[in-house]
Amino acid sequence: MANYLENKGFTSLYFPVTYGGVFRKIQRLTLGGRGIFSMRHAAVRAGLGEFGLNNLVVTPRYGPRVRFGAVITRAQLRASPLLERKVCLGESCMLCLQKCGTSALTMGNPELNPPWKKDEVWLNPVTRTHIPTCFQQRIESFCYGRCIAVCPVGASKKTL
Repeated sequence: MANYLENKGFTSLYFPVTYGGVFRKIQRLTLGGRGIFSMRHAAVRAGLGEFGLNNLVVTPRYGPRVRFGAVITRAQLRASPLLERKVCLGESCMLCLQKCGTSALTMGNPELNPPWKKDEVWLNPVTRTHIPTCFQQRIESFCYGRCIAVCPVGASKKTL
């Protein structure tokens, strides 16, 4: 897409999926586990999903089982609308928090202002993930994405 837009005369920049082996090593070494561009925030602001209690983007069709890439461009594109209805089941479910084997996922985000409301679409993270704990303890707890696997949104019965 970036090449196509460039060929049409629009400056464009491609950001690959951030969950790759080489990119993950760069993140750990230089950015403390964080990327140089937040795919999660971009996806939510593009209307693709909302932040779930698992601190990931939860989409209506696939739940949290997605990976995002991004193209930033100077091309004038029509904006997609933000989600109007909740996707994450929130406090009525909470499986991601209950099944987190590392206890790295905690309720509440003190940086959020105003505080989140359970019936509104969450455009900002409503939970916190302690990244070092998640990375360090996932081997011992055999976690490896349990917060994604247990989410019932967008999951088929085969997945669960």
